[in-house]
Amino acid sequence: MNRFLTTAFFALFVGASHVDSQTVPRVTDADYDRTASFLALNMTGLVVGGSVVPTWLPDGRFRTSS
Repeated sequence: MNRFLTTAFFALFVGASHVDSQTVPRVTDADYDRTASFLALNMTGLVVGGSVVPTWLPDGRFRTSS
């Protein structure tokens, strides 16, 4: 039983140290601004004067009608 507890503790310690060593990528304001600069370029021409008239269905979804 003592050997089992030692092994379990060691596995928990190694697993916890592995989680702490992972880094989370940070998004900076410059990253956001660079990405936002592409948005208008890619969206131009996809929607021109569009409008949606939703028809709500009983289950909460809607379908569009022109």
